[in-house]
Amino acid sequence: MSPANKKKKAAAARKKQAAAAAQATTSMPPPPAAAEAESPIVIPDDEMESSSEEETNVEPQVDLTAQAEVIKERGNDQFRKGQYESAIESYSKAISLNPNEPSYLTNRAASYMALKKFAPALADCQTAASLQSASPVPKTLLRLARCHLALGDVPACLAALRDLPDSTPGIQEIRRKAEGLELHLRRFHEAKSRNEWGAARLALEQAVDSVEGDVPVQWRCWRVECEVARGSWIGAQNAVSDALRLAPNSSEVLTLRGLILFLTNQIPKAIQHAQHALRMDPDCAPARQLLRRAKDVERIKEEGNTFFKAGRLGEAVERYGEALEAIGEAQSEGGGGPLRAVLLSNRATAQFKLKQLEPALEDTNASLALNPDSYKALRTRARIHLELEHYEDAVRDFKAAQEAAEGESAAAAEVRALAEEVRKAEVLLKRSKSKDYYKILNVARDSSDGDIKKAYRRESLIHHPDKGGDVEKFKLVGEAYQVLSDPQRRRRYDMGVDEDGESASGMGGMGGMDPMMGMNLAEMLAQMQGGRGGGFGPFGGGFGGGFPGGGGHGHTHGFGVGWLCGDLLLFFWTTIFGFGMATTALPLASLGPLRTVSASKYRGAVVEDLQLPPAFALSRTEHVVKAIELAYDRDFSYIPVLDSKRKPVGYIDVANLKTRWEAGTANPSDLIETYMNKFARGTDVTYTVITPETPLEELESFLETTPFAIVTDWNRKFVLGVATKDDLSNFVTRRGA
Repeated sequence: MSPANKKKKAAAARKKQAAAAAQATTSMPPPPAAAEAESPIVIPDDEMESSSEEETNVEPQVDLTAQAEVIKERGNDQFRKGQYESAIESYSKAISLNPNEPSYLTNRAASYMALKKFAPALADCQTAASLQSASPVPKTLLRLARCHLALGDVPACLAALRDLPDSTPGIQEIRRKAEGLELHLRRFHEAKSRNEWGAARLALEQAVDSVEGDVPVQWRCWRVECEVARGSWIGAQNAVSDALRLAPNSSEVLTLRGLILFLTNQIPKAIQHAQHALRMDPDCAPARQLLRRAKDVERIKEEGNTFFKAGRLGEAVERYGEALEAIGEAQSEGGGGPLRAVLLSNRATAQFKLKQLEPALEDTNASLALNPDSYKALRTRARIHLELEHYEDAVRDFKAAQEAAEGESAAAAEVRALAEEVRKAEVLLKRSKSKDYYKILNVARDSSDGDIKKAYRRESLIHHPDKGGDVEKFKLVGEAYQVLSDPQRRRRYDMGVDEDGESASGMGGMGGMDPMMGMNLAEMLAQMQGGRGGGFGPFGGGFGGGFPGGGGHGHTHGFGVGWLCGDLLLFFWTTIFGFGMATTALPLASLGPLRTVSASKYRGAVVEDLQLPPAFALSRTEHVVKAIELAYDRDFSYIPVLDSKRKPVGYIDVANLKTRWEAGTANPSDLIETYMNKFARGTDVTYTVITPETPLEELESFLETTPFAIVTDWNRKFVLGVATKDDLSNFVTRRGA
C-alpha cells in the first residue's frame, strides 16, 4: 500500500472515530474514571502490515488469504531445498487458512510423493481435482495418474490421463509404465489360471518391482498364494507376515495365515487364526471353511495315532486315509504340504508293519515328494527297500535318513540307531553281490542254531545229487551250513567280514588320505626301478610282487596307498595281517612321464570330483515357461534341451531368455525349441561323451571350443550335470593346485 493511500485510510478512520465519539458524548453518560486508565490493544509487528507511529492504535482487518499465500511461498522454498516434511507442515497451514485453493493441495501432494507417501498424495490430488472439476489442470491430473500408478491401480491411472492431450509433457512416460505394469499383471493372472505358479510368481515380482509405492495388500495375498502353491513354506510365511503388518485385521490375510499353519501341521494355531478372522468378519466363508476342515483333520488324525499306538494297525491305516482325503492334494495348496507328508508317512509305517510293502512304498515316495528331508519317511522307505531286497536303495535311504536326522537335531539315540541300520544294510548289500548264506538255506537272519540245522537238512535233501538235485547248489548248502553253524564264523559273516579277512566297508581306515586317482602304484614303482617287482626305494626287496599287476612272482594279500604331499609322493604298503610294512617318500621328479598326470593341477581328478549341482534338462516340446521358472529359481547359465529319446539336441541360454522375458518378447506358451540353440550335428562332427569318470584334463580340453559340457552317463540316457570353465577354476581353488 502506498504512503498516500495509507494516509487517506488513516484520515478516514480518524474522522469516523471522531464522529462516533461525538455521538457517544451526546447520548451516553461519561465513562467512569477507572475506564480512562485502560491500556490500548497492541498487535505484534510480525502479524500485521507496517504502519506509521500514529496509526498503531488502528486494528486492521486480518487477510487470511494473504497469510495463506505467504505460508505457501514458505513451503515452496522448503520444497526447493528438499525439506519435504517442513514443506508439508507449511502447506497444511496454508490449506487450513484457505481450504479451497487447489494449488496448496497439489503442492502438498508433490511433497508427499517426494517422500514416497503416495496414499496421502493421492487423497490430496483427488481433492484438488474435484475443486478444479470445471477446468481441470493438467499438472493435477498427471500427479493423480502418477499416484494411482505408484499404488498399482492401472485402470485409475489411465482414466486420469484420458482427457489430457498426447502432447502433454510427461504423459507418454506414465502411459508406457502403466502399460508395462498391465502386461505383468495380465501374465500373472494367465499363469495362475494355468496353475503355472512359478511363472505367476515371476510376473507378480516384476509387477511389484515396477511400482514406487507400498505394494497393495491384494498383491501381497497373491504372493502368499504363489508361495503356497509352489510348496515354498518359508517364503509363504514371510509373505503372509508382510501382509499382516499392513493389514493386521484383514480377514483375508488372517485366513491365509491360518491355511499356511494348517498345511504345515500347526493345526491348533490354524484354528485360532480362523476364529480371529471370523471375529473380524463373521461372514468370511473361507475362514469358516478352514475352521471346520482343521477341526475335522485334527480329530481324525488323533484317532489314527491312538489306533497305531494300540497296535490296531488296520484301523490306523483307515483313519489316516480319511484324514488324507480331508486334506486333499490340490496344487493351489502345495499338494497338501507338510501335513499331508506326515500323514502319508504315518500310514506307510502302519502298512509296513502289516507287510503291505508296495502301498507303503507308494506312500513314502509321495511323502518324500512333499518333504524330501523327513528322516522318518526316509527311514521307513529304507526299511521297505530292505524287505524288498533293494539293498543299494536301502543303503542310500538309510544314509540320507541319518544325515537328515542330524540336521533336524534328532535325539542322539535315533542317530545312533540309524548308523547301525546303515551298517547292517551295507553288509546285506555286500552279501547280495556275493553269497547270501541265509538265502541259500532259506532261513531268516535271526534264526536259531536249531533252525539253521533243520534248514540244512531240508535243503540238502532237496539239492542232493542222488535225489536229482543240482551239484553246485548242494555244495553251496554245505558251505552255508559250515559258516552259519560256527558261532564265530557266523558272527564275522554277519559283520560283513569275508573268510579272507576283507570287511564290508573296505579299508576305511585310510579314508582320510588323498590317494592319487587313476594311478597304478605298482606299475609306477616298477617303471621307476627299471621294471623290478617288489621292494621300493631305500628299502630294497621288502617282499616279492606284493602289488596287483607288479612284476614279482610272489603273491601277498595286502594294499598300497600313495598320496601327494608337496613335491613328494608318500607311499605306504602293508599286508592284511601286518606281516610286512614299508613306507617311502619319493621326489616327483623321479617319476618321469607319470608326473604329467599325477602332478597336474587336477591331480588325477575326474568330473565327479567337481561336485556339480543336479542339472535340469527340458524337453524341446515343453512350454518355455518351465525354462523361465528355472532361470529365476536357480543359478543356471545353460539349460540342456532333450529330444523325445532324451538325447541332448540343444540348450537354452539363460541370460538371453531372461532378457527376452523382461522385455516382454517371450511368450510363456511358446515351445522351448523356439528359444533353443541347436547343437551342431553331422558326419563331420565328433560327439564327445562327458561322464562322471571323464578326467578333468579331458574336460578342460573339451571346454576350449564350447562354453559348457553336458555330463551324462555312458549311454547318454540321463543328464547328470552341466560343467563350465568356472567349475574347473573353483575346483582348483578349493583343492589347491
